[in-house]
Amino acid sequence: MSTSFYRYKSVEELTFTTKCHELDWLNFGDKTTKMIYNASACEREKDGKVRDFLRFVRTNDAGDDDFSNRLKSRVAKLKEDEQFKEVYAAMNLREMDIRREERQAALAEGMQLGLSRGKIQGAEEKSVDDAVIAIRDFNIDPKLAAEKMNAPLEKVMEKIGVKRSMI
Repeated sequence: MSTSFYRYKSVEELTFTTKCHELDWLNFGDKTTKMIYNASACEREKDGKVRDFLRFVRTNDAGDDDFSNRLKSRVAKLKEDEQFKEVYAAMNLREMDIRREERQAALAEGMQLGLSRGKIQGAEEKSVDDAVIAIRDFNIDPKLAAEKMNAPLEKVMEKIGVKRSMI
């Protein structure tokens, strides 16, 4: 979901169903419904229990709401639980490992792409240099030299000092 949702603070809740956005007629009909609540609009919520929970989510103040107090208590206990801390830390470490692996894969892909581009650029530079040698040392016609060396004519002409407008 984009952050543009936050522009609509007057919307207390949004309802989503499983439907294809590109083909309006394609609806899965699986009766899946997702409700997204806007905690910043908690004061406008009509259902008292939902309003109290959203206020808790927004302010971390459980107030008098039984559910919010139980939730806050459970979170506090989990924060004290060493086994939970270990599991939570392990999950975070695994997520960090996954991100690091993804970055390394992307870096390797980028390096490979850069090497490929570098090889192409190097091959082109060599073909231009070879065409220039053919022109200067053997008095070959620039167009013929560029063609035979598979070099871009513009770059060959530029290298021998002929301006683009003269080509």
